[in-house]
Amino acid sequence: MNNIKDDFNIVWYTLCWNEMPLLPFIIDYWKLIAKKVIVYDNGSTDGTLEYLSTFDWIEVRHYDTNNTIKDEVYIQIKNDCWKEQRNKNVDFVIVSDLDEIIWAKDLYDQLHQFKANKNAIIKPQGYDIISREFPTHNNQILLHEQLKKCCRFQGLDKCILFQPDLVNETNYVIGAHTCNPSIKECANQLTSTELFLFHFKFLGLEYNIMKRISLRNRLSENNIKHGWGIHYTFTKEQVINEFNSRWNNSINISDLLKNTKNDEKIIITLTSWKKRILNIPTVLESIQNQTIKPYKIVLNLSSDEFENKEGDIPVEVLDYIRAHDNIQINWIVKNIKSWKKTIPTFKLYPNDCIICIDDDMLYPNDFIERLWNKHLEYPNNPITFNVWTWPNGFMQHFGAGSLDKKCFYEDGFEKWLETEITNFSDEDSFMTFMAVRHGNPYISAGKIELQSYNSVEPIFGKDGGKAYYWIANKLNDRFENYIPHKNGGL
Repeated sequence: MNNIKDDFNIVWYTLCWNEMPLLPFIIDYWKLIAKKVIVYDNGSTDGTLEYLSTFDWIEVRHYDTNNTIKDEVYIQIKNDCWKEQRNKNVDFVIVSDLDEIIWAKDLYDQLHQFKANKNAIIKPQGYDIISREFPTHNNQILLHEQLKKCCRFQGLDKCILFQPDLVNETNYVIGAHTCNPSIKECANQLTSTELFLFHFKFLGLEYNIMKRISLRNRLSENNIKHGWGIHYTFTKEQVINEFNSRWNNSINISDLLKNTKNDEKIIITLTSWKKRILNIPTVLESIQNQTIKPYKIVLNLSSDEFENKEGDIPVEVLDYIRAHDNIQINWIVKNIKSWKKTIPTFKLYPNDCIICIDDDMLYPNDFIERLWNKHLEYPNNPITFNVWTWPNGFMQHFGAGSLDKKCFYEDGFEKWLETEITNFSDEDSFMTFMAVRHGNPYISAGKIELQSYNSVEPIFGKDGGKAYYWIANKLNDRFENYIPHKNGGL
């Protein structure tokens, strides 16, 4: 990673009380990211203050709440502390709890993009980092690299990174898990799928239990009255159940970080039309919450149908698209209906994995992971789910969920989109046959159950198999000329 501190002036604010066990791990991240760290300490007595005083770039500010947790004080600090950095050539401020850090595969590149795009405040995706035992500090390796496991938790999607000169007010609410920021007119907010908030709370069950007990004993009367910090009051059984749930739903951090510019990218592709366009935010949210994240989501739309392009897209849909940096609209001149779902995206990403989805389905969070894992096992074949099989044994392309690459098909096969084959709403049989002809039949990733969402029947009917028979006649070729292997190969 490039040296962030060479190009960016970042000031990090955090709140602290008796965090000595965790501090060495967190400071490893601060050293890489922040030029200055300001710690608001609430009366630590465990050696935290003495340790922090050994770093001349860390400033400690003391505040007193009578040895109690007062969330109304915490939130006031978080909403106001950063304002002193306005007009001081500070690029970014971070306002976090001490057990939270931001990270990305290429954080340097991400920060440059945020600056260029005037992203005033950026919402990351939150993950709990989890381990069976409390780790031993090793200053040669960052904590997330040492522990390797994480669990997605949407409650951690906290807006902790922002540009102070572009923000009027953060307006955090109690807990700072949500905010309603006021920003400059020239700026915008962003929900990023490539920036992550890592939360170091579940570092061994014993550590988690003891930490909660110590915090439970400090809850103020006002906190108890309003139910603030209620998770500190969990019983030992509740804590164990929560820990086990995180562990059982954990994924490898390396998988989370793998889809970047230097790797084989995962691209989600779909199309829509006016009667379903309002589905897009809900459908894509199920994709944004996958265990393995897509690099990009391509929405192929026809300018024949949306004559004013973005001007014909409902505001709530357009706002959702603009708020997510991994979604792009690809305008197709000719309305070739469902045929514009996958094949046009090959032109945009000819070397990457293209996963097609439907605009009226909600996807389980392991949908991409299952296709990806099967792709790693069979890198030379397209991957689908076990939904339809041709009588001769070939697995059929599934339009609501298949993984393809342009190289799986013969060169120039896209030219068929210029013919009358697009009169049939049957790209599934076409994709299946063209993959077979090229020696790369579909491999099954198993069965899948998808939830239909606000489905509207298309104005064109389903022509099962017609595209295959049309193209087979044109090419004077048949499935029967190929013999499927038991695993799907030829």
